[in-house]
Amino acid sequence: MSLNTTVTAGFGITGGLVSDIANVITMGFLSPVGSSMGSVDAAIRINKAMSLYAGNNDNLLELVGAKNLIDDANYNAATVEMTITDSAGKPVIGSPVTLAYVPASSGNYRAVLDKAAGFIAGQTYTIKTVFVEASVDGEWEHDLVASKRTS
Repeated sequence: MSLNTTVTAGFGITGGLVSDIANVITMGFLSPVGSSMGSVDAAIRINKAMSLYAGNNDNLLELVGAKNLIDDANYNAATVEMTITDSAGKPVIGSPVTLAYVPASSGNYRAVLDKAAGFIAGQTYTIKTVFVEASVDGEWEHDLVASKRTS
């Protein structure tokens, strides 16, 4: 993370394509250092409790509630991309993936990563999310361990 990144962490619950926005991992980030462009806040959610599902499962990737922290305006026209790499730094099949804006959602973006990504239970993967809207840029990075789906 860069020095101009603030982090508020918690864990969220998302089951399949149905989501619960309570207590999700949230990372705020500022536009480039020295810029007067403002800041953005959003939540990253990946399946249930920030887990990657191994085996024969698609994975739901979400950026939720992207908004400007200065004027509380939602970012509804951003380019959002997630790249998922294995422990060797190699992108998984289907990565990077571009998240599409969810119409009338107030800053939500979503994509499904196909089961062909081939996540292996117990292995760690790095998920890098890049957000760009106008002159506001940001980046999140998470390390997650793939697990067998239990529910």
